Amino acid sequence: MQFEQFFSKLNAPVSINRLIEDKITGKDDIMLSAVNTLFAERFFVQGESLIGRKKEAVYPCINQIQLTEIANGVKAGKHVRFPYFYHERTFTTYDLSIISLSEDKFAMVFLATSDNSSTLNKISAGS
Repeated sequence: MQFEQFFSKLNAPVSINRLIEDKITGKDDIMLSAVNTLFAERFFVQGESLIGRKKEAVYPCINQIQLTEIANGVKAGKHVRFPYFYHERTFTTYDLSIISLSEDKFAMVFLATSDNSSTLNKISAGS
């Protein structure tokens, strides 16, 4: 819960996720656990709830290469960054940071590419 409180106060869309293994394919997958208000406003269709849903429903624009890099970073407890991540639903490019919170829990922080990099530096320093 401490992570959710910290990220809910950031002035950027943030989601808290779990890294899971797909029981059918055995491959890594992402399950959405929580979001801050900005994430919901920017990425959810009004009235839609994607909490508990997997990557295909929540992050269809994350490809297999990116998913593998995210999974490896989370498992190693390392920060992963995609500085030019294009989100097809919003037609926007983000500076996407993946911040490992535990062995299978991580945050995704979507900064606009024009946002001040000091926000990213503060987040990275705390991980």
